[in-house]
Amino acid sequence: MPLSVRFGGEERQFVESGLLKSQDMKAFIPSGLDINELADVVLDGGSWKVAPMPDGAIVSWPNKTSEVYKKVYLRSKSV
Repeated sequence: MPLSVRFGGEERQFVESGLLKSQDMKAFIPSGLDINELADVVLDGGSWKVAPMPDGAIVSWPNKTSEVYKKVYLRSKSV
């Protein structure tokens, strides 16, 4: 999924601060699937790496105690 760049949103702040690039994407991974910051992700749309984030690129969603998905920011490997 593309990043949400709505005014005041968290992802827009990440782009403005340089942590993410506007062409980065996000994915919601089921909690049972193991992924880490060193993972390469291959989708029909291309090959991606996990975007580096200071507090970790993988965010438990909605929170760590009731994790349903992991939100992962992805950066194209061709960039």
